[in-house]
Amino acid sequence: MIGTAADPQGLAGQIARLERAGAWVLPSNAQAARAAACIAGPDRVMNALLTDTRDRAIGPAADRVAGGPTASGRVCKRGPRVINVGLEGFAADLERLGVPVTHVDWAPPAGADPAKAAQLAALDGEHVGAANDMALRRLVEAQPFLVDCRPAREAIGLPERTVLHAGPPLAWARMCATMQASILCAVRYEGWAPDDAAARDLVLRGEVRIAPCHGMGAAGPMTGIVTPSMPVFVVENRAHGNRASATINEGLGKVLRFGANDDTVIERLRWLEHQAGPLLGAAIRATGGIDLRAIMSQALPHG
Repeated sequence: MIGTAADPQGLAGQIARLERAGAWVLPSNAQAARAAACIAGPDRVMNALLTDTRDRAIGPAADRVAGGPTASGRVCKRGPRVINVGLEGFAADLERLGVPVTHVDWAPPAGADPAKAAQLAALDGEHVGAANDMALRRLVEAQPFLVDCRPAREAIGLPERTVLHAGPPLAWARMCATMQASILCAVRYEGWAPDDAAARDLVLRGEVRIAPCHGMGAAGPMTGIVTPSMPVFVVENRAHGNRASATINEGLGKVLRFGANDDTVIERLRWLEHQAGPLLGAAIRATGGIDLRAIMSQALPHG
């Protein structure tokens, strides 16, 4: 291990962590090379290599000292084959010299920030493993059934003057232009504002609330826009009783999920609200629920 106390990852700290993990840490490249040869060769070669090698012949001479070919002698004859970890420039130099090298792209975790690295290490704890096992078990055990299609205000209790979007919570200024355009169109679709300028004012004043879909048990593609009047599919997990909702695909062309926001987009959304949505809901309810897992099991083999 080479470096200085001023290195961002902390030389002493790195040495301590390696030693705690059972590594043998040496303070120079020369000693590390000798140690590697010691591990590869028999005892007499090991003892020879632990001493100063500046005037000592290696390769055939080492073979004679040991009484026959050794791993270290064979390396000297055929040349090294290298695994380079970390800085890619070292591997590039070896490649230019014709040395066989395999590069491993590695960097200190969390950008060598000790506090963040400790937080990442904490994720390897038993409690996190148990939680992951439970999450996987819930996925495997799930029995998703499509049970309804109804307005989001009924399906998930979405409050008035609320617009849900895809992704994590975002301030208006941090949203991409596509998502902003979709939200403005959704505000106009609900009749809360006559145009984009008025819709933007409502959002900026907080009179229209924007929030992520997942916080309300919903999901939507691309911009993921959901408003109270929009019909959503309702999926029930019959293994555990939880429910989630997803928007109806608008089809092709100008659509809200891609940020289109002219009057034709609103016209299609209102057709879904007043005609397609109610018909779909009635049909789904009449079946008593559609087994989505069975459909997915057939869809996957067919690509």
